Amino acid sequence: MNQTVSMLTEYWLYWGVPLVFLVIVIWIYRPNAKKRYKADGSIPFEGDGNESKKRQSGR
Repeated sequence: MNQTVSMLTEYWLYWGVPLVFLVIVIWIYRPNAKKRYKADGSIPFEGDGNESKKRQSGR
């Protein structure tokens, strides 16, 4: 038990960083995420509706 605790205290960075990376990747590619990221990715292309009025008026 003492060796396990010693190893974790000395090498936590070598285990922690890859584990955090894997958790982030799993969170991004979870099954329900596609709808959300697709909706978030289309935000810059939606506009606020004022562009069509400006184009119709000729300005």
